[in-house]
Amino acid sequence: MRAYLQMALTVLLSLLGSTMLKLSHGFTNLPPTMVFIISYSLAFYCFALALRTIPLSVGYAIWSGFSTAANALVGHFYFHEALGPAKVFVLFIIILGIVLINNSRIPMDPAAYYNRASQIIR
Repeated sequence: MRAYLQMALTVLLSLLGSTMLKLSHGFTNLPPTMVFIISYSLAFYCFALALRTIPLSVGYAIWSGFSTAANALVGHFYFHEALGPAKVFVLFIIILGIVLINNSRIPMDPAAYYNRASQIIR
């Protein structure tokens, strides 16, 4: 459960970072640029913590899918970008895919996960 809270924080921090990236106007506006750098750094830190227990493929699917959907909503409501029925449908399919990926995996004991990873590194 803790890993999924870390993933939620990862998504929220990357959403903040993406929004600040848009507001930085190509890194010419310093305050949003600094918030972008800090929020993405923290997002990667939270992602690394979550990956202690969540498989990489599932973690990245969660991060990219939910971030894509959240950025589309911020783009629509804050930046007045188009969000038609086709986009909403595709975002729904992305989130459905994340749910299916997450529920289709075979749970692995975290200790076995670390042992397997250390064998790959050696």
